[in-house]
Amino acid sequence: MHICNGRLVAIKIFEKKKLKTERKKQKIKNEIDILSRLIHSFINQILDTFDTEKYIFIVMEYICADLLSFIRKREKLSENISKIYYKFKKS
Repeated sequence: MHICNGRLVAIKIFEKKKLKTERKKQKIKNEIDILSRLIHSFINQILDTFDTEKYIFIVMEYICADLLSFIRKREKLSENISKIYYKFKKS
């Protein structure tokens, strides 16, 4: 839970020792860079990033698991239905 605003967040955690190649490290840097600059209602926002000696953390908006289950059951949603559910999540 985000301490400042009380919202649930998702945290991606990368163990640094598993990022053995420069390519793997660069992929994570690119993900952070690109998602930090994107502001779009259909893309999860990065709220914060930080690292420790052993880990890299990316704090992102939390996506409700119930919505994921709903989508998986139907396999595919039309664009209009997707917009309705996404707007509902944002409010």
